[in-house]
Amino acid sequence: MLLIKEHISASCLLVFLIKTGFYSGGDIDLDNDFETRRYLIDSFSPPSKNGTVNLTFKDPLSLVGVLKKKAPAASEGKLAADVTGTPASFDVGAGTGAGYGLVKALKYVRINGEIMQVTRSTDTFTIVARGAWGTIAEDHSLGDTVQECLYFEGTDRIDEVIRQLLVDQGEIASSFIPASEWGAESDRWLDEFSPTNIISEPTGISALLNQIMDQINVSIWWADRDQLIKLKAEAPALPTDTTYEFNDDQIILDSENLKQRMDLRLSRVLVHHTPRNYTESDETKNFSVLQVSADLDSESDLKNKIAQEKQIFARWITGEAQASLLASRYLARFKRAPVEVSFNLDIREHSLRVGAHIMLDSGIVQDVDGSNLIMELQCVALDFDERKKVFQV
Repeated sequence: MLLIKEHISASCLLVFLIKTGFYSGGDIDLDNDFETRRYLIDSFSPPSKNGTVNLTFKDPLSLVGVLKKKAPAASEGKLAADVTGTPASFDVGAGTGAGYGLVKALKYVRINGEIMQVTRSTDTFTIVARGAWGTIAEDHSLGDTVQECLYFEGTDRIDEVIRQLLVDQGEIASSFIPASEWGAESDRWLDEFSPTNIISEPTGISALLNQIMDQINVSIWWADRDQLIKLKAEAPALPTDTTYEFNDDQIILDSENLKQRMDLRLSRVLVHHTPRNYTESDETKNFSVLQVSADLDSESDLKNKIAQEKQIFARWITGEAQASLLASRYLARFKRAPVEVSFNLDIREHSLRVGAHIMLDSGIVQDVDGSNLIMELQCVALDFDERKKVFQV
């Protein structure tokens, strides 16, 4: 294993390229014979008595958390005078108007609990509409903060929304995003999801991404061996997808473990969508519509007997069609208790990646006649054990 350091000049972060491979004789080709992993140094300890130093790394996707990136960024402008009645415009402090609309075209601002639609010329904001996004028009006072909002109005598909959060707002390098790959995955599974939402106060980008992943049923992660941020919908394999087939001959002996997650089984999915007021918290009373998808048969006395439900407060869902699709997908995936399987593979199986679909033919799961029951799985974690030289799946 080789460590090569470099810098991210924009943020002065020290980055290490970790190259791993196996020497088989002859000249060493760092580009072709080694896999490269790029990490940020999170922390390190001073040399110990025996001269060793412990380094802790984070991947570039963690950059939005490491630097506590927020979207939208906090605005500096404050009201230069009271706003009362129905004025046509208002001003912010001299020179502070220039800080608006730098990342995305300015359209909405929030003052206290009210969102306004506006246009801007220097430090003067012309009011287009009061009480937008379910808020109530109210008076405001000299010195109140005028916060720019980050908005999505149903014209950007969810993959583009995620790209904006990571690249435009989080300043992640666009080269880490495989646009064509994201587009192909979204064409297949996410084409219906073009959200209408507004973020009216600085919010951690990591928190926003977690909301999207839960509410849209999609995953994003840093693929360290590919040096890319991957995006994948939680969906079954299609006939055209690449699948990996593993059996007992390929799995390291006695490394298998299976756990049935009864705690994750669902018989009902409740999607609350269409907020009444986009500045209010995620509570049942703040959402106009409830979409329910249920498998009542699984709650019968002959089966599981109990109802297990998941509630989703979906700010990133727009309309009944999206809510119904989300609920039905969650129910299809979890109406039977999911199974978690772990096992080890020899290093020769290095082509396997997180997100890949696996067909497992193993005696760890058997049919009623004692034959192996082939399971379709999806790889959600993949680590390489440097000491044992095996992949832990």
